[in-house]
Amino acid sequence: MRRPAWAEISTSAVAHNVRSMKAVIGTATLCAVVKANGYGHGGSMVAKAMLDAGADSLGVAIVDEGIELRDSGVTVPILVQAEADSSAVLDALAYSLTVTVGSLRGARDVICSAEKLGGVHRVHVKVDTGMHRMGVDPIDVDEGRGSHRR
Repeated sequence: MRRPAWAEISTSAVAHNVRSMKAVIGTATLCAVVKANGYGHGGSMVAKAMLDAGADSLGVAIVDEGIELRDSGVTVPILVQAEADSSAVLDALAYSLTVTVGSLRGARDVICSAEKLGGVHRVHVKVDTGMHRMGVDPIDVDEGRGSHRR
């Protein structure tokens, strides 16, 4: 690439931002998002700065990002914000990642993987609140039909 640009990341600025948010939210928990390799700046480095400053959990976009954080020693809850592909759910649960369930298919994938691993696993149920981008439609759930987005 011939783009004359660089990014200089200040972990002290990242930590300051987390401490500022914690001051605003009071006793609520803070899930700091470090998807896309910390937005291209090193997911593990950014996550460590956020956790050291008081973040309670982390959010990632895909399972591989969560696994990378686990492999770097992160032990706090990690939420995979998008519903994982069927082929990645077993790994997500094996690495104690909190998976997002936003469809009937996703729920079935999680149940199948959880049964293979045994035990109890965290999930985050995404309900479509009107934007129709992701999530279980509340009408479908109420009627026992599951999501129309399979």
